[in-house]
Amino acid sequence: MTPRSEAEADRVVERLVGRGRFEVVTELAEYLPMTVVSDLVGLPDHGREKMLEWAEAIWNTQGPADDRAAAAGPAVEEFMAFAVHDAVPGKIDPDGWAAQLYEAADRGEIPHAKCSAMMLDYVTPSLDTTILAITNAVALSAENPDQWDLLRADRSLIPHAINESLRLETPAPQFGRVLTEDHETGGVRLAAGSRVALLHASANRDERHYPDPARFDITRRPSDHLAFGRGEHVCVGMHLARPEMSALLARLADRVAGFGVLGRRPLINNGSRGLDRLEVAIRPAT
Repeated sequence: MTPRSEAEADRVVERLVGRGRFEVVTELAEYLPMTVVSDLVGLPDHGREKMLEWAEAIWNTQGPADDRAAAAGPAVEEFMAFAVHDAVPGKIDPDGWAAQLYEAADRGEIPHAKCSAMMLDYVTPSLDTTILAITNAVALSAENPDQWDLLRADRSLIPHAINESLRLETPAPQFGRVLTEDHETGGVRLAAGSRVALLHASANRDERHYPDPARFDITRRPSDHLAFGRGEHVCVGMHLARPEMSALLARLADRVAGFGVLGRRPLINNGSRGLDRLEVAIRPAT
């Protein structure tokens, strides 16, 4: 996976840097997830052009039951139909991750009925949240040129820069959970069966844990951030996101001395947070 990500990162960064300016979301951040994820999961060609639309719809249902969530319903149903009828043995790459799910089901390790939903758990968080994370990392590097200089001087800081950008700008800021047992937190007792909101973005900016939490500092090394969740709910997509982000930041550090933000537009989505558009100009490295 890493050599593939690095080769694709070389290709896209060389093309964009040569132009002197580009739109980060559609021209840089979407490239690797859209190029790599479908191939690794082993999805059929049919439906790939709708993956971003479907993933955005899934995230719009991860929040309040408002008009935006209702409008996302048909796309979510279409995505589920694709998972059930098209992303199945005989139509998927036998060497892909989706095929491994069905093989595990054949061995009795997981129920067959869960394979389609688990396949969506590979695809959905490996697209939108990774795209948002890449975009946020570039935006923070542009806003904090001293930190970009540090990264360019010491590439061992790339993993910490990724963690720090995820901490400060968490793509999936909250999730709902149901308690399976009684629990007490902060002096508040919560009964089993209670529905709770886990505010990952709030925890990631907790001043009791991260001094000066609003500051972007790639030497902070916040490996305990909660952007990917924790425990049995940890995001499986992080194993795609990290090598993709690492490859892109390394190639950008080779070619770009600094970024200038020309324009930005926030993303409006019920379940995810970040930028829908980020236009930058670059200062080439000599």
